[in-house]
Amino acid sequence: MKLFVYGSLMKNRWNHGFMENAEFIGEAVLHDYALYHLITYPAIKPEAGAKVKGELYEVDEAMLPALDDLEDEGSEYQRTLVKIQLGNEMVEASAYVYLLTVDESRRIAYDKQPWFADYVWYACYGSNLLEERFMYYLAGGRSVFDHTEYKGCKDQSRYLTSCPTTIPYQLYFSRLAAKWGNGGVAFLDVCQPGMTLGRMYLVTREQFMDIQAQEGLWYQQSLDLGTYQGLPIITFTDTQRMPNHQPHSSYLEVIRHGLRQTYPDMIDEEIESYLSEAIQCDKR
Repeated sequence: MKLFVYGSLMKNRWNHGFMENAEFIGEAVLHDYALYHLITYPAIKPEAGAKVKGELYEVDEAMLPALDDLEDEGSEYQRTLVKIQLGNEMVEASAYVYLLTVDESRRIAYDKQPWFADYVWYACYGSNLLEERFMYYLAGGRSVFDHTEYKGCKDQSRYLTSCPTTIPYQLYFSRLAAKWGNGGVAFLDVCQPGMTLGRMYLVTREQFMDIQAQEGLWYQQSLDLGTYQGLPIITFTDTQRMPNHQPHSSYLEVIRHGLRQTYPDMIDEEIESYLSEAIQCDKR
């Protein structure tokens, strides 16, 4: 039987292993359905005139129990016969259609498809640990934290989700940031292994580039930190290891709030110990 997939079962996505024994037929388009993102997985719902990009496979019926279990078939999704456009031909196939209600604000426009085609995890480790601070980089405006006017991203859509992450380099504070009381700001020492506490935001690649541009010349070195759920994790830091410089209390306070928000189980003593180590770390 033919199966149309549009989310984590697609090539280079984290559940594609379920399709290991399936035959790839080609890229295809589902008509009269709309695509929505539900944080870490997508949904399709009937809608006249809407379209969804995906992939078409020939699957053995012996694969269906595992696929149905993955999709929570019958409770959350229903395997449904649909019409798929494959080149100039319309073919019949099955697709997993979402059964529950969706928030219209989570709809993914056709020109932004396929799902997660251009998303990355932006990993941060300084003041952007605090969501309220980070949102100025996305939406723009005058920050109540550093009293700086931010232009925001060209696409000011909210990030899809966020989660904690650890970065395998030592955190340190350096440079002199006028907007933070002429104190040091956070960087990563890529020559010194460590465990920096970070937070990942799921944004488009274009948003990531706009965020990095707003950070300025001090954060021009991009670091590939691997993948999570099939999507790249990227952060940035200085292109060289600069001398340590004491951060201003206002900057540290934003990081403290960000750590509490991202790691709610951390106690104050652990937060202070973590920051103290970063302030006092030696250049190697």
